[in-house]
Amino acid sequence: MESLEQFSGGRLRIARIFQGHTQVDLAEKLGVTQQFVAQLERGRKEPNRMLVAALADVLGFEPAFFYGTPLTEFTDAECNFRRRRTSCCGFIQSGPCGKSEIGSLDAAPPRGNHVKQL
Repeated sequence: MESLEQFSGGRLRIARIFQGHTQVDLAEKLGVTQQFVAQLERGRKEPNRMLVAALADVLGFEPAFFYGTPLTEFTDAECNFRRRRTSCCGFIQSGPCGKSEIGSLDAAPPRGNHVKQL
């Protein structure tokens, strides 16, 4: 893979967890040690093309997925949508941690007291 981007251990971790594999399970399927998988995820080791192809095959992702900017993982608390407060305009007034302010570029910011609890 001729790419200027580096392998992203964070993307490997997200793919592994998404598919329900532990580091030990993934290591066994790849024929490497759990410690090596951990080093890949922490960015301490760089896999060769064959290993990236094997990771892609085992985890069901394209090899290119493992390159690029790291993705953000969400905590369970951030994924609890019942606690999110939104307005009728689609803006998130506060997320579970109280720091989110997401809105639509097409919508005006909410005014008045038309924020409703979901």
